[in-house]
Amino acid sequence: GYIGIIFEEVFEFNKAAVALLMSTGLWVTYADFYGGSSGLASNAVLGQLGEQLAEVSDICFFLLAASAIVEVVDAHQGFKVVTNLITTKSKKGLFWVIGFLTFFLSAILNNLTVTIVMV
Repeated sequence: GYIGIIFEEVFEFNKAAVALLMSTGLWVTYADFYGGSSGLASNAVLGQLGEQLAEVSDICFFLLAASAIVEVVDAHQGFKVVTNLITTKSKKGLFWVIGFLTFFLSAILNNLTVTIVMV
C-alpha cells in the first residue's frame, strides 16, 4: 500500500484509492485475527471500527463546512476587501501582515465552522 502511494506517479495510481484499499485490508486482517481466527469480527472490533469511522467522519464534516464557508466568503468577495487593504511594498512587511491576517482569519473561520457543524 505504502509503495503504491509513494510511487503513485510512476504506477499512475490514485493515492486515495490505494489508501482506502490498504485501510480496508488492515481492518479486515485485524478483525479476522483479533481474539482468534474465527473469520467473524467480534463486538469489540466492530465497536473500535465504529469509533474510528466516527472520528474520520467528524473530520470530513468539519472540513466540508470550513470549505463551504471559505467559498461563500470568496463568492461574496470578502477576501478582496482584505487584500485591498494590504498596501505594503516590502517582502518583510508583507510577511508580517499575512501572518497576522492568517492568525485572526483562521480563528474566525474556525469558530464559524464549529458553530455551523454543531447546529
